[in-house]
Amino acid sequence: MRAWTYAAYGGPEVLESSTMDAPVPAAGQVLISVEVAGLNPADWHFMRGEPTMIRAVAGFGAPKPPAIIGSDVAGIVTAIGEGVTAVAIGDRVVAEVNRGACADSVLVSEQGAVPIPDELDFETAAALPMAGLTALQALRRVRGPLDGLRILVNGASGGIGSLTVQMAVARGAEVTGVCSGRNVDLVAGLGAESVIDYERADFADGDPGYDAIVDTVGNRSTRDLRRATRRGGTIVQVSGGNGGRIAGPVLRQVGDTIASPFTGRRFVFFVATADPVDLAEVVALAASGVIRPVIDRVAPFDQVPEAMKHLETGHARGKVLISIR
Repeated sequence: MRAWTYAAYGGPEVLESSTMDAPVPAAGQVLISVEVAGLNPADWHFMRGEPTMIRAVAGFGAPKPPAIIGSDVAGIVTAIGEGVTAVAIGDRVVAEVNRGACADSVLVSEQGAVPIPDELDFETAAALPMAGLTALQALRRVRGPLDGLRILVNGASGGIGSLTVQMAVARGAEVTGVCSGRNVDLVAGLGAESVIDYERADFADGDPGYDAIVDTVGNRSTRDLRRATRRGGTIVQVSGGNGGRIAGPVLRQVGDTIASPFTGRRFVFFVATADPVDLAEVVALAASGVIRPVIDRVAPFDQVPEAMKHLETGHARGKVLISIR
């Protein structure tokens, strides 16, 4: 099968179009013929091996083979292992994988393969796993029901931010989105009650009364986030920014969490988990029309390095997808 792999850490230039044997499902596993794959910021962190602590998982001197780029998949089940009963050959499924999406085929556990409803095409489904799970789980960190809360989403036009805006609006929140000027109309169309163009205004200098902030960018200081949040409010840090070379944003995030009781604001940092029950909920929200992923582009298979380069700029409008077929 074809796959985009990397044998050393670095930028998109380390990606290579490779040929390898297709995997065979063991007991409890299913083989998915990938139609569309999704790229995420986590993918380029693993590709670059940055921050260095990532290499404790990915491999210290070099990535553990086979290191295949991509973490969201949507496709068709072509083989099943012994004991698999939840899905069958021919089913359309979506899943989040720990790297390995940009390939003709990928193995996932039986529980990880979530059926795709007829209402969704492969591109829409592939845009949901990591971004949708992060948005859903981030909003759960906000205390109490969201109905009536004033929530600010920093990075509202990105893959995670655009879904966070829609989920919060659907649950009754009054949402303010922060994005660049070219994306103001997009974010307003997602249901945000107000939109701040960060090129013209600074949300930290404005209303200090937000009940919660979901920060998907990590480009603002702890002080700025605190200034914009009311006392007793919650700041959910999906991203802490690039941070240091060794631990990245982790030290800042841990420090913010420890300092929470003394700031009057509740800082929450978390890493989204690949929970198939939560993914099924996200898929159901999309199938019912409550949310719709914003798709920046669908690149052909031979343009994966270019797609990764675009994603690394941080200016993608929504999701960057790869058409495998």
